[in-house]
Amino acid sequence: MVTSEEVAQRAGVSRATVSYVMSGKRTISEKTRAKVLRAMDELGYYPNANARALAGRRSGVIGVVSRFDEGVQMPEFLPFFSAILSTARKRGYDVILVPGDEGVDGIRRMVGQSLVDGVLVFDIRREDDRLEPIAAMHVPAVLIGTTADAHGLACVDVDYAMVARLAVDEAADCGANRMLLVADRKPIADEFVFAATFEDVCERRARERGLAYEVFRPEIAGWRGFGPLGDLLERHADGRHADDRCALVTRTPRQLDWTLQLMLGRGIRAGEDMAVIGVCVDGYATSLRVDVTNVDPHHGLVAERATDELLDLIDGKSAANPLTLVRPELHRRTTTLDFRRP
Repeated sequence: MVTSEEVAQRAGVSRATVSYVMSGKRTISEKTRAKVLRAMDELGYYPNANARALAGRRSGVIGVVSRFDEGVQMPEFLPFFSAILSTARKRGYDVILVPGDEGVDGIRRMVGQSLVDGVLVFDIRREDDRLEPIAAMHVPAVLIGTTADAHGLACVDVDYAMVARLAVDEAADCGANRMLLVADRKPIADEFVFAATFEDVCERRARERGLAYEVFRPEIAGWRGFGPLGDLLERHADGRHADDRCALVTRTPRQLDWTLQLMLGRGIRAGEDMAVIGVCVDGYATSLRVDVTNVDPHHGLVAERATDELLDLIDGKSAANPLTLVRPELHRRTTTLDFRRP
């Protein structure tokens, strides 16, 4: 492990000067401070988080590491970010965004320059090569997601197994005898624990509830990938067969929106010709052209718990649990209420 003595040698200053730069107890010229910070960055020196706090080096800022690209679905992300902001502000902290494409280097830069006191990390993969180096930095960090090996870092996530059970049970309870799942594209299902868990539990629970089970998985990204779903929807709704009562389940707001557009274009009535259940926050479910029965994953509560956990770690407390799962909630609306037989 790199020491402050090595930083001093690299920067050509005394060890005391390195200490003063880290603590801010004495005025150091900007030129000298820049040399010390550059040496810390080059050597990968990250002082212990508790030592930084005792030395008064808190920045009062936490970092949120997340990708920001065309794949980000804002109806999913905004509840997370809004809750992070409000929770952090209540405890006297500001928030800075760290683009996920900067990877570990972006986190190193923020930590090495004392810009943040800790980080919340999104987009957690089943096999995530960022986590071991993050753990080695000895900086407070909480993962929003589930992974095969968290390397001792605390995780907070939606209970996606319960999300799946609630969705399937609602499909069965509203009178459907068949369930059609709109699934994620294969790379997502393979890379992310939450997506695989959701699909696995959906299939298992559907069998337990006696539902015929079918999966639609887009082969390409974007609206064009949803084209074949239209024919599938029409096949299940065509003729309105009494013995084919289908409930459709989507996992993301975008899937739900595009599915409803396809149904509208084909003259298929959501809640009458086919039951629809979406996994999305309440605000989104009630903002569409029809009030959709939804399983609310409580993204805001996940973010609130994760932020509180991170700020507790910054305060020197131990993580309450290695993995915290937040319970989702079903809200029954038109798209399954109207589907029930009189």
